[in-house]
Amino acid sequence: MNGYQQHEQQFGTCRLCPIATGVKTFYRSDRTPYCECAYCLSGSNYGRIGVGLEVDYLFIGEAPGPSERIIGHPFVGVAGKVLDALIEDSGISGYGITNLISCFPAQPENKSKFRRPYTEEVQACEPRLSDLIERIVPKYYIALGKEAKKNPPSGVVYALELDHPSYLLRRGGKNSIEYKRNRHRLRKFLETS
Repeated sequence: MNGYQQHEQQFGTCRLCPIATGVKTFYRSDRTPYCECAYCLSGSNYGRIGVGLEVDYLFIGEAPGPSERIIGHPFVGVAGKVLDALIEDSGISGYGITNLISCFPAQPENKSKFRRPYTEEVQACEPRLSDLIERIVPKYYIALGKEAKKNPPSGVVYALELDHPSYLLRRGGKNSIEYKRNRHRLRKFLETS
């Protein structure tokens, strides 16, 4: 059993907070989760993946959105495509993607609409994120958005803070000045790291 399988065995059935759903919590550079579960091997577009957990850069967002709730992996929706483009345009490799919390925080009155995670949910998910960080030991942490910036996991110091991909999407996506500014910051960071 590899490190991610051990992580998923421990946290895949998490019930530490009211919104817990047991979704996958991490992606590597080739956009595949680190596991060999039946879902990943079932011929889905995620394909079979390796068993290592080596990443140099860990992008940490806030929480899954509606698309991620359905698919069960971080940053696979429209904002995820903006993040993919940003990463590709900057030339980064050897990265992973996760969120502060791994379950979709729905609004109480409309279960399909996103809301900011409650402090208690972020705190409840901290052991899951800390365990993942201990297993992958990234060299650099990159915050995606204000919430990730405000709530770094225990012991994490962000090397870089970027705007959240959903914000970039609302500002015009790849054509926005904000996207270009974030791409420039990421490229500059890569030159010095």
